[in-house]
Amino acid sequence: QISEGIWTHVAATMTELSNGSYQADVYVNGVLSSDGSSWQLGRRNNQTGVRDSDQDLYIGVLWSQRNGNADPWAGGIDDFKIWNKSLNSAQIQRVYEGRNVQRSAMVAEYTFDNDSGSTVFDSSGNNNHGTLVNTGNPPEAPKPPSESPAGGNFINFSGNGYNSPWEYIHIKDSPTLSIDGEYTISSWIYRENAGGD
Repeated sequence: QISEGIWTHVAATMTELSNGSYQADVYVNGVLSSDGSSWQLGRRNNQTGVRDSDQDLYIGVLWSQRNGNADPWAGGIDDFKIWNKSLNSAQIQRVYEGRNVQRSAMVAEYTFDNDSGSTVFDSSGNNNHGTLVNTGNPPEAPKPPSESPAGGNFINFSGNGYNSPWEYIHIKDSPTLSIDGEYTISSWIYRENAGGD
């Protein structure tokens, strides 16, 4: 579980094994979590890894469940990154330390430091820019009491309980986001207890 009220670095990997199956792992603050098998990443050992769905990407809400409980995120998000390969444990540790890792395999990077209006810029060089959506004026998000360990700015969502309207980032599907097999996702997160995350 991720503690409330504190910045935590989380990374998830999908790794192809020598027998052709895939393994999902979760790292918390740079360390492999023993709870990895219970995270919602599919089966820990599966036959396909991740498969491109040709769907857009959403940060802050489970878009696939938007007609029911979209489980909106309540709290801060910073330094959200996606790679089209599985990083190893040493590389995950370096990401946690704030160092650049495997830039050539990075397909999206959202630092929230240079955003403009509703545009969320991708600094990976792949132009997977996003749009901040907060239609309907949801309640203002409580501000984390400390700055993100990544430095600079971060995005902050209220969660708004289980009720719409929700706040989220919408990123259109693109060839570089069409990932098959292995991947890594990492982010600093600050979890609020707002009933909707």
